[in-house]
Amino acid sequence: MGGLHEQPVTGPGKGADRAAWVEAQALLDEPDPIDRLLAIAARSKAARRGVASAVEGDPRVRGLLAGRSDADPEAPPDRLLRWAADRQGAARERINPIVRNESFACAGCSFPVPSAPGGKVRNHCPRCLCSLHVDGPVPGDRASDCGGLMKPTAPEQSGGVWRVTHHCQRCGHTRRNRLFPDWAEEPDRLEILWGD
Repeated sequence: MGGLHEQPVTGPGKGADRAAWVEAQALLDEPDPIDRLLAIAARSKAARRGVASAVEGDPRVRGLLAGRSDADPEAPPDRLLRWAADRQGAARERINPIVRNESFACAGCSFPVPSAPGGKVRNHCPRCLCSLHVDGPVPGDRASDCGGLMKPTAPEQSGGVWRVTHHCQRCGHTRRNRLFPDWAEEPDRLEILWGD
């Protein structure tokens, strides 16, 4: 491979797909390899890392990637690949929960639910275990306009941790939630799940 790229031939680095790196290396000397590089990178995060590693030392290919999105060719190659594939919006979507530790009145039994102790979060009533469908795809985002009552179903214990699946009575949405029967202040009452 005798093109302009200065990529070391030792390997792509940790977390990168070596096969994707090898495939990308073979494409670097083509006049316009961008579509094929993007197709390889779209396979997985590890594949994208492999392609990014391959184009790291090739200023020509970095320039071609940057030209697809009017980006700075000096930007990290992983970012250039996302921008060229028009995936920057997906990269900015929040996926981690938003912490909201607020007290509320239960819509199921009217119990005044206190906020959780410490830095934890309580999103259901400890007395009846009901919740409200107020969150969208990210817990705590308050993006749902459904507002339906979510009743607990399917209790399970794994590794000493209790969880229930909350099922929305209005739209059918489900979400798994952890229970806290060991909290000192208003512990979750597991006996509700079995009708005891």
